[in-house]
Formats: sequence, structure tokens, C-alpha cells
Amino acid sequence: MKAGYSNVSFKSNIAEMIKAGHSRESSIWTAAALARKTFFKIHPSGALPLWLAYPKTFRLKKYYDEHGEPVRTLQDNPRTIPNIAQATRLYKGFTGVAPRTLKKLTLPPMPKTALAIGRVLGIIYTVDATNEAFKHEFKSKARPLLIVSADGHQVFLRGGAFTFTKRGFVDKPGR
Repeated sequence: MKAGYSNVSFKSNIAEMIKAGHSRESSIWTAAALARKTFFKIHPSGALPLWLAYPKTFRLKKYYDEHGEPVRTLQDNPRTIPNIAQATRLYKGFTGVAPRTLKKLTLPPMPKTALAIGRVLGIIYTVDATNEAFKHEFKSKARPLLIVSADGHQVFLRGGAFTFTKRGFVDKPGR
């Protein structure tokens, strides 16, 4: 990929990644991060062009990490900060062991177009820490809707009357 933050470099990098087999969404995300990184290397105290800022109001370097990925702080929007202590307690309650590592995950942006496939009857999963398998069958009124991105690479559960607890997936009472 070419270092640069012009629209030409940006589009060229996206095309190169798509040609290499990456999804359109991840190609855009990665090319934008490289463009932001290059911009801040050249203009450390500059404000990003609007088309590179994510979200649009986050134009300054303080909103991005050294790789050009968006980073939000409690001051910016308290709802975007995960409660690490709460997540750690839930993980330990469910698996019986504390998480080995804590990592900041960069998720791709939500797709603008997605497919509503149908209701999820149940879910089967294993836990990395214990390699134990779990199966949960949702009650009829608790079933979430299965949503898939248009490119087929992202899957979401929407709605449903359930929660995830130290016992795993649990339907909410009365459902």
C-alpha cells in the first residue's frame, strides 16, 4: 500500500486491497487508517480533512492512535468506553478464570446495508479459556433476528429478549 493521504492514494489503496481479496469495508477501514497515520506524520497538529475523520467531528490527532485507528476517551463520549472491570467480572463468572489478556479490538464500521435472514433458534459456542461447549435454545418470544452484512462477512444478532450472564445466554423472564 502507498503511504499518502490524498484521495488518489486512498482510492488506490482500497482498490489494491480489494484486488488482494479483502472485503470492501475492511479495505476502506485500513486505507483510511493509513491515510490518517500519514497525515498526522506530516501535519502533527493539523486537522484531518472531513472525508478522513471518523466520526466527522474527530479531526484532531488526539482522537487516533499511532496506527491511525479511532480512539475515544471518556471525555469524548462516556458511552463508548467499555467497562473493563464489569467485562472482566462477567468473563470470570462465566469461565471460572480471569481473562489472560485484555486487548482493544478495532471493529469495522457497521454496514449501511444488511440482510435480515430470520430468527435465531439457538446458538452453540465454545469458550476459548476452557474449550467447553455450550448450547442455548431461545424460547420463541426471546429469539433475536439474524442480520448479515451485504458482503456476507459480518453477522449480528438484533433484538431478542435475552442477556449474557455468568451462566451464558439466558432468556429474559416472561418470554
